[in-house]
Amino acid sequence: VIGENIAEIGNKLYIEGHTDSVNYSERRNYSNWELSTERANAARRFLEDVGITPDRIIRVIGYADRDPVDSKHPEAAINRRISIVVLFPERPPPEEKG
Repeated sequence: VIGENIAEIGNKLYIEGHTDSVNYSERRNYSNWELSTERANAARRFLEDVGITPDRIIRVIGYADRDPVDSKHPEAAINRRISIVVLFPERPPPEEKG
């Protein structure tokens, strides 16, 4: 439903992935950076599947645990999320009155 509603709006958007501060994997080469980026990219694929054209997606980025919702509890599950930022269209500058 969210993807279909965003598709109707037509605005450009950013997709951001976030994690909590708990290490996701014991593997040295897979950290919360990879997890948050893959989370954002999965959301991008979903949005494209429901009709959002790739040119509308300006940025897909992973923040790992660097931007928690609950900074007092960085390990809290609420910090694991996707943010879809819908941008306002650019408005032309107002005309100057002479």
